[in-house]
Amino acid sequence: MADSGIKLLETENLTKRFGGLTAIDDLSLSIQEGEIRGIIGPNGSGKTTLMNLISGLYKATSGAIYLDGNRIDQLKPNVRTSKGIIRTFQIPKVFRDMTVLENMLVPALSDSQGDRYKQRVEIVDQAQELLQFVQLSHMENRSAKTLSGGQNQLLQIARGFMIKPLRIYLMDEPFAGVNPQIKSVIMESIKEMNREKGITFIVVSHEMPSIRRLCDTVTVIHEGRCIAEGTLEKVAHVPAVIDAYIGG
Repeated sequence: MADSGIKLLETENLTKRFGGLTAIDDLSLSIQEGEIRGIIGPNGSGKTTLMNLISGLYKATSGAIYLDGNRIDQLKPNVRTSKGIIRTFQIPKVFRDMTVLENMLVPALSDSQGDRYKQRVEIVDQAQELLQFVQLSHMENRSAKTLSGGQNQLLQIARGFMIKPLRIYLMDEPFAGVNPQIKSVIMESIKEMNREKGITFIVVSHEMPSIRRLCDTVTVIHEGRCIAEGTLEKVAHVPAVIDAYIGG
């Protein structure tokens, strides 16, 4: 799905300091509805911090975050989730002692989803469809601790699709440490959910071939600042980007 030209998410002069360290430095970013935006940059450039700020895990030192033109930077993480913002983590966070299917049900039954628990039959059906979608349906009754690292990543991603409404999916290194088959499933999941459901994705990744296949626009962050934006081919030739990666 091509972006709609409608601004969905914006950061305005966003800054995050940890003591004397400035992790995000006066960052202004605009994401269009329907985009798959790549966020790239050297290690330690502030990419994960940005995801934590958008999702509400961190509180900004200064600046603002807007969803549909309304400020959300003062909202708690669960409230942001109720507005349609969900994220994954580089190290998948799943409930290891629950079954795969039980893991899928957790988001839909959370407080952020209101009274959806009354629709339990429909929720279970949706969970099973999503597990089939990411090729984990044969494992729905297994304990999550029996899954491989890549399968845990698939479970984490599929579980996020249980949130309604789902408008922005923040993905932090979704391809890290997974085999090519699982990487392909993740890629296809992102593209199909973007195309069929109109979900906007913001993808942090060091996997440049995957970013090239997914994203028309990438934002390059270095030392907490945006140093380039455009196609991957375009930003790869920006001197500041070359210097950042060589220096990193």
